[in-house]
Formats: sequence, C-alpha cells, structure tokens
Amino acid sequence: MSCKFDFSLCSKRCKRLVQTTRHKFTGISIQIHDVGQYVWVRGPRKARCFMWVGDQKRWTLNYKYMKIGGKRMKTRIFSDRDSRQINTQTPELDLKIIVDYCKEIFRIPILDVIFNADGIRNFMKYVPMVTQCRSMHLKTETMSEEDLEAFKAQVIVERSFYINYKLINPNFPCGSDVLSNK
Repeated sequence: MSCKFDFSLCSKRCKRLVQTTRHKFTGISIQIHDVGQYVWVRGPRKARCFMWVGDQKRWTLNYKYMKIGGKRMKTRIFSDRDSRQINTQTPELDLKIIVDYCKEIFRIPILDVIFNADGIRNFMKYVPMVTQCRSMHLKTETMSEEDLEAFKAQVIVERSFYINYKLINPNFPCGSDVLSNK
C-alpha cells in the first residue's frame, strides 16, 4: 500500500480532509526497546502503511524539520516515502506525539505493543503512550515487582497481555468497548 498523505503538508485544512477521507488503515503497532522505537500505521492484513523510527544519534546531514502534532522534529524521509526517522533525545515524548497524531488524524486504535523494558532506564515514561491497546507483549527480566504492578495498573489491554511470553491474569480489566475508533 502506498503512502497517500505527506505528513509534512498536514495543515489544519489538510488534517480535516484526511479525517473525512475513507482509508484502509486499521490501527497502530508499537515496538519499544533499548536500541530503537518503532511506530507503524497498519492496513489490511497488518500491512505496513507508514513507519516512524526513533533514533537518538546526532545527525548533521540529510534531514529536515517537520511539525507533527505541534512539535518541530528533526526528520529523515526514506526513499519509499512511507518510512520516516525522527531524531530525538526524548523518544518517550516524541513517539507519544506521533501516536496521538495518528490516532487523531486517522481515528484508529493501538493494535499491539511489544515492549522490551530491559535496558530502558525510564521505561515508565512510555506508559502514557500505551495505556490502551488490543494486545501487549512485555518482556523484562530486571523490572521490580512494584514497577510491574504499577505498569499493569496503568494499562488496559482488550485481548491478550503477555509478560515474558506467558499470558497473565485472564481476568485482566478489559472490555470490547474500551477501544473505539473515536
């Protein structure tokens, strides 16, 4: 599926047009680990339509600034125009801006989250980005019991919640009406 929207051109008028246009985007997938952070907008059969990669390296060449969700971000657009890389020193904040922007403009939910908390010092700062999703896969060997309970208390998972590849409490608070396309 090719990209039909250029986010660098999303003015308020363009944003309203995109919101009223029919599209085949089904949801958002997020992957977070110490090496990088990825956000995908998915289409039919989970096809990747757009992708953002969070990068904490310092860039000096081949970038431009884009304003997404009101924040100016240092960005590279790959040749396929569907993939973008953002340079960020605060990925937990900038990726939340991108996720919120995609949820708002396309009116789609977060489908799945893969979160490897090991090696991320401030992993709890990512929680506001992933408070509601359809499935959550949390991998951690270093998280304390208190942090794990705090994490579980802040997320609502509609279908399946795995910690270290094990399905946890089937009575985990969830509901089919939790994730509506607002």
